[in-house]
Amino acid sequence: MDCAARGKVGKGNITIHSRKERRYKCTTCGRTFSETTVQAIVKAFGLDDETVRDWMKKAGLHCEQVHEHFMETTELDLEHVQADEIKVKKQRGWVWMGPAMMVKTRLWLGGVVGPKRDKELVRHLAGQVREWALCRQILAASTTSVPLTRASAFPSIFPEAASTGSNAPRPSPPV
Repeated sequence: MDCAARGKVGKGNITIHSRKERRYKCTTCGRTFSETTVQAIVKAFGLDDETVRDWMKKAGLHCEQVHEHFMETTELDLEHVQADEIKVKKQRGWVWMGPAMMVKTRLWLGGVVGPKRDKELVRHLAGQVREWALCRQILAASTTSVPLTRASAFPSIFPEAASTGSNAPRPSPPV
């Protein structure tokens, strides 16, 4: 049975059925479904899996370009930024990631990746946050429930970046 809303985008007919199970529901036909894997797309639409993977890669690159353009041309009143250090496993080894997010809107600002959890990783992230902020002073504060170590650079680096560095106005977005 085909749904009358199948393939129609932006009609408001898809709702969340279960957050825990990551299932959605079509309000037109009442069916529930989950997120789709590459293999499911290949089977459902008779496509080559390399084609689907290529589309996904192109979509990801486009999203990255849109995000970079937005971050370069939009003035943000950051108010409160949440930053962290996360150890990430990859196929061969580990890397450290320093993500930053605008708390009020949950906007993913960006992040940095490096081989070590060190001051350079945090300094690079703090510099990015400084560049994204409006032309005004930034209040930097640090709270942690984990004992600070020499490797934990957030308490010293973020106040340093907030009080120094260039924070020139950005160009207006193209019309």
